[in-house]
Amino acid sequence: MLECVLVDLNVDKNTDVNELIKKHMPFIIKSISDVTGRYVSCENDEELSVGLLGFHEAIERYDNEKGHFLSYAKLVIGSRIKNYLKGENRHQHSSLDELVDKGLDIKDEYFEPKEDNSILIEEINKLKIEISSFGFTFEDLVNEAPKQQATSNEEKCNYLIRRDK
Repeated sequence: MLECVLVDLNVDKNTDVNELIKKHMPFIIKSISDVTGRYVSCENDEELSVGLLGFHEAIERYDNEKGHFLSYAKLVIGSRIKNYLKGENRHQHSSLDELVDKGLDIKDEYFEPKEDNSILIEEINKLKIEISSFGFTFEDLVNEAPKQQATSNEEKCNYLIRRDK
């Protein structure tokens, strides 16, 4: 497929993959930056390695009948970077227990719930008593409440028609 890429880019037929990568390094870096939203360093950036592999993959799989090479390469690079970032995000989460096992001293207050739910429970119980004074329960309200805006509007119309009779 290198031949198709060279034809699409109007590059000398004797150009090898490494020359093609060197020539398009700014394009590769820009494609990576567009996905990551940050500057890409050429010295020690993992994303650059992933982007270079994506560019090489684009060279190997390119079909000149399906559009321009650089558009295709940008898609492949972006896809590889997104997959890489998803994988990295999965591995960066540590639980508090893991941090304690590694020797990090964490205060006990972080292991306890921040908020005392007793106030919320008390408010719910007061509301339950207030509703029951009207002869209803929470379940009654859920069962009788309109599920969609259209239902609510229909009920309002029916009420107005009955009221005006």
